[in-house]
Amino acid sequence: MTIKQHKSERIADLFEIKARYLRSTNLDRDFADRRALEGYVPTDHAKAAVSRLAAGLRENSGQRAWRITGDYGSGKSSFALCLANLFGGQESTLPAQVRRIIDFRAEGIRRPFLAPVLVTGTRERVSVGVVRALHQTLTDCYKKGKKAALVQSVEKWIKHPEKITDELALDLLCQTRNKLIADGKGEGVLLIIDELGKFLEFASFHPQDQDIYFFQRLAELACRSKDQPLFVVGLLHQGFSNYADQLSQSAQREWQKVAERFEEVLFNQPLDQIATLISSALGVQVDHVPKRGRAEAHDGMQRTIDLGWFGFGASNSYLVKQSVGLYPLHATVLPILVRLFSRFGQNERSLFSFLLSNEPFGLQWFAQKPTVDTPFYRLADLYDYVRSTFGYRLAFQSYRTHWNLIESMVESFPTDNPLEVVDSTASRRAKPLTFHAKWVSRPNSNILNSRFGLTTPQRLSAPNRESRIAHVKVPAAIQG
Repeated sequence: MTIKQHKSERIADLFEIKARYLRSTNLDRDFADRRALEGYVPTDHAKAAVSRLAAGLRENSGQRAWRITGDYGSGKSSFALCLANLFGGQESTLPAQVRRIIDFRAEGIRRPFLAPVLVTGTRERVSVGVVRALHQTLTDCYKKGKKAALVQSVEKWIKHPEKITDELALDLLCQTRNKLIADGKGEGVLLIIDELGKFLEFASFHPQDQDIYFFQRLAELACRSKDQPLFVVGLLHQGFSNYADQLSQSAQREWQKVAERFEEVLFNQPLDQIATLISSALGVQVDHVPKRGRAEAHDGMQRTIDLGWFGFGASNSYLVKQSVGLYPLHATVLPILVRLFSRFGQNERSLFSFLLSNEPFGLQWFAQKPTVDTPFYRLADLYDYVRSTFGYRLAFQSYRTHWNLIESMVESFPTDNPLEVVDSTASRRAKPLTFHAKWVSRPNSNILNSRFGLTTPQRLSAPNRESRIAHVKVPAAIQG
């Protein structure tokens, strides 16, 4: 959207949201779209991950089976799309910022040319998904002339998925790699399995239909592929063995052994780099943010940093500089927001859906407010969003006791406006205070004091320790 006048009436008029953030990445659909990576922001974390994966491109490397683990909405699929293009010899067609992610020459690696085989996980046998993806790759590579025998064979099998075995899928994968190399269509195969967890869920619930050792054999094939590279990357939302938590202890140990066949990259981006992504997604026209709002954004970020909420590895000066680009998000919201979606995000409900969708109490809903008073989206607003969006889940999961305590406390204040509370030190909205204290509470009785600058008026016995969330006071540093 475009600003038509210098002084915006609504917060939303300050945004210039990029189209690429309005839908999630789909490997199958987006690999053929040259515009899919326009506006992609390669963070330092993503660059480091590409560099690490590139080690497997070295001649005769044994590091060719990888799993990338990260939260919903953390950018794994977009990262995989970059990887498919960079390792697939499509570098010249990529936007400049993507091409600069890695300098293969500087890494001492020959520019790769691997044929991508892209699989999107479903709750079925993984062998079926792999064969289906092989068919798509072969179809793309052999569009002209008479169909090769291998293409015809794969077509036959996908018409009868119930007959596809693990052994057959691995054999067809090797045959496809060998043919593509022989015909100059690639120097090997890059197999990317997005949503790998769905295949693992199927294997966990239907062990009689899907043997977990398929993944071990796949990893072994990749690591032993030498001068005929088979490079395997799987994308997960949680640890490999977490999908087997309902199986027996012995079965879980076997799953863990299989997981160890894959090198792991943790795709958990630092807060300062997530701030960059949020700023890029919102496209806030910082020059149009009222002067008072810019000053409050800088001040709020500095105070939040001073409290240690962004950890010790964050770039403080960069975060302060970036703070106006996050408007109207207040700095105190960002660490909690990331933690929230790390724990409860799923499928389409992610950090970016919160930022860009029109869900009640979300950011776009809030952004319909006028800019005249430069309001900020604070923890109280996030509490309302959580209560509206996740409350029904929290009330039935292991967080039930804590969540019910938070809700009952917030609703218990006898004021005309239940969000306004006066304590003995200052006037402060209770919701952000209560909500944040809960999210950071730990059994350690000193954690609120030493790490987050919050104080408790009394020591509580162990059985009542979690009740400290109802008694915290806000330090002077964040009053206002």
